[in-house]
Amino acid sequence: MGFSNLTLQQLKILFTLASTKNFTRTAELLNMTQPGVSAHIKKAEDILKTTLFKRDKGNLIITSSCHDILPVIEDIFTKIAIIESKSKAIAGKELTGKLRFSLTESLLLWGPVFQDYKKISLCFI
Repeated sequence: MGFSNLTLQQLKILFTLASTKNFTRTAELLNMTQPGVSAHIKKAEDILKTTLFKRDKGNLIITSSCHDILPVIEDIFTKIAIIESKSKAIAGKELTGKLRFSLTESLLLWGPVFQDYKKISLCFI
């Protein structure tokens, strides 16, 4: 398996677990079960071919492999947030202005297409 099989959900779980250092708390934060968190971490470790966390006397220890990839995961989620922000900004932009058309009578049927754009005035000449 390659890196391309790692999901955003697995990255989110991995990042949250690294923050909480607690499987149960991570499950609660992500509205999952603790066995579900464990299964996703195991799958991520299989995909990455490395151990991400070690358990020692009830403590969860982040391995150097995990520590090395955490900044990359944080960067991925930062970039996703930027993409979401930009797409919302694009979707939120309203068309404004005046459109002037010179149309034959049969093409006047296009007028209703623009009726949802309240800030556009149509002028058929």
